[in-house]
Amino acid sequence: MVTFNDAKEVAQHLVSQVRPELVMLFGSVARENVGNDLDLLVVINDQNYHGRETDMLLQRSLGRFHRRFDIEPFVMPVSSYIQQIRSGAPFLNAALKDGRILFMNNHVKEWLRQSEEELRTAKYLADGGFSRSACYHAEQSLEKYLKAQLIDKGWDLEKTHSIRRLLAISEEYGLHYESL
Repeated sequence: MVTFNDAKEVAQHLVSQVRPELVMLFGSVARENVGNDLDLLVVINDQNYHGRETDMLLQRSLGRFHRRFDIEPFVMPVSSYIQQIRSGAPFLNAALKDGRILFMNNHVKEWLRQSEEELRTAKYLADGGFSRSACYHAEQSLEKYLKAQLIDKGWDLEKTHSIRRLLAISEEYGLHYESL
């Protein structure tokens, strides 16, 4: 059996070996924290992706783990990843729906960028008199900000949209926020 902790170990190894932009776990281990194999989506910067050569390097670097469990990496360059997401590729949609991010380059920075974008959107909508939509985007901004702070403290990202839950987890990581 392979566990979520095994997946994190493999992701750390991949980061040191192939410097990916993203490593996402999907499949049974992502859903249930345990399974028979690891299904990984590995997205590599276009300049560092050299097709079959990159795939072979990745497979060689995973050799020591194959003694313990099966790993099924799906490797692609960033440009293909973006193009397939935009085209609604069923495989990627399923992986993104159930997947868990194990590594993302500039993860905290990206969550903060998204938080700022949501806040700008909320302000724009509020100025235009669209209060309900402004509130939605303000909530999204806060959620993404809290997740960025937690990730920076070492929290493993989980799928939640509950501000109350994120605030409770924040306290566990020593983060305290004043209520308004």
